[in-house]
Amino acid sequence: MRIRRRPAPLGQVVAGIIALLMATATEGCTYAPTPDEHYPSGWPQAFLGAAPDCQRLFGSYANEGKTSRKDRSGHGIRLSDLLFSDDKKALAILGDAKALELHVEKGYFFSTLHVAAGEHRFEASGCACYDDTLIVPVAHTAGTVPGLALSGTGTTAFFTKASDGSLIVKIKSETSGIVVVVPIYYSHTPVWARFVPIGS
Repeated sequence: MRIRRRPAPLGQVVAGIIALLMATATEGCTYAPTPDEHYPSGWPQAFLGAAPDCQRLFGSYANEGKTSRKDRSGHGIRLSDLLFSDDKKALAILGDAKALELHVEKGYFFSTLHVAAGEHRFEASGCACYDDTLIVPVAHTAGTVPGLALSGTGTTAFFTKASDGSLIVKIKSETSGIVVVVPIYYSHTPVWARFVPIGS
């Protein structure tokens, strides 16, 4: 069994904090995804949630998923790309996997997502299991212009479970900041992804 950790765990923790702050600013007191106008009508409409400790997410899912983006004909997203966007080694090994097995180790504040494909084991840190949802920072950056501006951009994935056992993910990309004490916020249209369960 090979266990690999994502590089720069401190960076992942910082990304996790940024993800939570940006999510709080836009989602209010709840993080749990609910179907909206961008959610495909043909997908399961009832969500079970991840459970408080995210135990409902435990299981194996197809690595190749469907997406709600119309310009991509409803396909073309990999679970491994979402979880390890900044880890080339993980992507090289998991990219061709047919299925990924997920297990969440809930911590006091942050949680660790364990991902397995055959004998290979990887860990995604900086996640959060909160409000019946697993929150995973996909990519986050921050920048400053001394005395003038502070900004942050990021993509965050919100994982939940559908009534048919599918893994449902709401992917949100946002930009926020302050320019000369004036707050600025922009949110891109969210993208939904669905990964069907394997072997259940």
